[in-house]
Amino acid sequence: MTVLIPDARRSLLGGLIDDAALLGPSPPNVEHAVGAYQRLRATEHGWMVGRLVVPVLRLEELAGVLVRTLRSGSRSVPIVAAFDGDTASSASIAASVHTMLDPAARIEQVLLPNEYSDPVDRIDDAVAAGNGIHHGVLSMVALPFGVSNDETMDAIAATGTKTLRAAGAWIDLRSAVVGPVTLSATIGACVRSSLPFTVLADHLPAVTQANLPSGECRYGALNLLAAALHVPPTGPDAADVLADANPETFSIDFGGLTRNGVGIRGRGSVGADRSPLMSLTTLGAADTIAALGALSKAL
Repeated sequence: MTVLIPDARRSLLGGLIDDAALLGPSPPNVEHAVGAYQRLRATEHGWMVGRLVVPVLRLEELAGVLVRTLRSGSRSVPIVAAFDGDTASSASIAASVHTMLDPAARIEQVLLPNEYSDPVDRIDDAVAAGNGIHHGVLSMVALPFGVSNDETMDAIAATGTKTLRAAGAWIDLRSAVVGPVTLSATIGACVRSSLPFTVLADHLPAVTQANLPSGECRYGALNLLAAALHVPPTGPDAADVLADANPETFSIDFGGLTRNGVGIRGRGSVGADRSPLMSLTTLGAADTIAALGALSKAL
């Protein structure tokens, strides 16, 4: 039986799931998306909800909705802006909206598309554009599959060091068919480089769903979290952790995240720091929150 201890859950899962419904192929209107996001944050397990992900071209529409609907004293809405097209234009829109809404809503991250991670010499410009929104924004550069990302990650880290501003990466699982070995290698490289990263997926169950009728594999939130916390060479292989589809395998106790009763070793204090994993982003945040909440057992 999987048991999740409430206090340990909050350390590992708090704010972990970003809501990216607006990135779907048939996205809702912005007002509906904001309402659904706010209702989700107000639920029993709403503490797992992280940021609202918004395409940059819909940020001005979002601003209009938030100006109409946010009440004085409401919780600030953390936003991820997904860039598309011209980076400078996207950054200009994002900066204007951020200035208009701050502190009621703040752009915390930007997702920079694949073309800005290849060639490597474009990364400086892309990260600079993201950082131009405001000093605290985290610019996330896409890590494409099928190529070596070592040079890309080195360039992201170097840009962050040079500009004295944060830079990170994001991994897009929406369309790519990615095996656990490839995915674990990418996650492992981010961890070894201490590079902040986010994983984006259409569907994000609590635990990996394999051998689906469509032939796809949907990686689970607990699997991805475990892979980010896993530090080789001790413990189970990270690819096996990602592929593990048994919901009875994982649990969270006072020692942190475990698999088959064996603790997943992480850097620092597991349960207090899941870095460098920033968030898990999904088009179906409500389903993911419900699935993780269903694993809770009263003790």
